[in-house]
Amino acid sequence: MTGDRRNPYVILGVPFGAGGSEARTGFAKARRRLRADTDARYSMEDLTWALHQVEQIIEDSTKAFSVYRVPADPNATTIERFGVFNPPPEQIPRNTAPSTTEQYQDLRARASQELIRDALTTELVRFTIPKPYELKEPANG
Repeated sequence: MTGDRRNPYVILGVPFGAGGSEARTGFAKARRRLRADTDARYSMEDLTWALHQVEQIIEDSTKAFSVYRVPADPNATTIERFGVFNPPPEQIPRNTAPSTTEQYQDLRARASQELIRDALTTELVRFTIPKPYELKEPANG
């Protein structure tokens, strides 16, 4: 597998943040699976890369931020109440005068006309007027 989107923890089959011994155990298990399976998803190079990456992350934890991970619980990022990360909506003061009944009626009339015009042009494109009959040329002779 190539590219920067690889996740060493997924390749080794260990949980995110696993220690060195867990990573080496995962590496050994993955290597045994690789030997048994001729059509394995990852190669020996991938396993070696993943083990090296985990060891680098253990040495320098700031490298863990580059590892792409998705929470197992889809609701993990859902915030159900208002707070710092989910502020309540704020009502913005109105800058214009309220619309009158006449303005609403005018808006409805223009919207209706636009809807009818769009419907007719869309339908008329597909509609062809049939010819009542074909004129045949008289036979010479």
